[in-house]
Amino acid sequence: MCLLALDRLASEIKNEEWKKPDEEEIGKKWKKLSEEEKKKALSNENVEKVLKKSDGKFVLIIDEINRANISKVFGELIYAIEYRGKPVKLLYSQEDLIVPPNLFIIGTMNTADKSIALLDIALRRRFGFKEFMPETEFYKIVEEASQEEGNEPITREDIENGLNGLDLEKLLETINSRITFLADREKQIGHSYFLKIFKDKNGIYRNNPELWRENLTSIWYNEIIPLLQEYFYNDYEKIKMILGKEFVKKVENPKFLEESAEFIEELKRYEVREKLEGDNLINALKEIYSNEERSD
Repeated sequence: MCLLALDRLASEIKNEEWKKPDEEEIGKKWKKLSEEEKKKALSNENVEKVLKKSDGKFVLIIDEINRANISKVFGELIYAIEYRGKPVKLLYSQEDLIVPPNLFIIGTMNTADKSIALLDIALRRRFGFKEFMPETEFYKIVEEASQEEGNEPITREDIENGLNGLDLEKLLETINSRITFLADREKQIGHSYFLKIFKDKNGIYRNNPELWRENLTSIWYNEIIPLLQEYFYNDYEKIKMILGKEFVKKVENPKFLEESAEFIEELKRYEVREKLEGDNLINALKEIYSNEERSD
């Protein structure tokens, strides 16, 4: 349960009027409770009372729910979710458990993660599913987020000027369309990789082209290219189809194979080219979507 909900439960135990606290105050009250008071605050009776009194909504978020041990995370709660608002008698304690209508459970999952099995059927039929694909028009996210932080807003014009005309939105769209064709749509690259270009080491958006260029180089070579290598199991020929000859090159065959023409024809090896930086990297990235435009 989120800290805000815990704060409200703590207020109930102390018989204090609850008011939404400042962010810095969230959790402080809870830490001051004794172990006995914490147990009482989290009792079914008290939680139910607080939820019934509340006009607001309580949200429980389980990140990467498809990696979780569902039986351990939910336990007998899995049955109460199916009959929301109705009492469900627990198997061992024989107590009634009710999931109130203002408690929302949200689970996130990455369907591109091949290391996990399909989502548990028991869980799947108790949840609705909403797909979120990569946002190709993410410049507006950057501008709004930078304004909300009270810093100098980062506009599309700022980005184009700072990155020498590089269109990151078009770059992401082009790469993802090729990934979809060569692999599947589940493996598309998320726009969060590109949002990090505009953030400093503390995660704050900065209108600083020099910072952007440094981040672009790091993210491209340390995150995006390794991700493609993982997706395509080092099939560099497909990676070359996605990124182009500016980033992947064919390796020349050694001389001892020169007389084996038939074997050489079948043997094709590729590797990532040496790291590019600054305008050289930007111009190479432009070529990725420029080739797409020329083919149209």
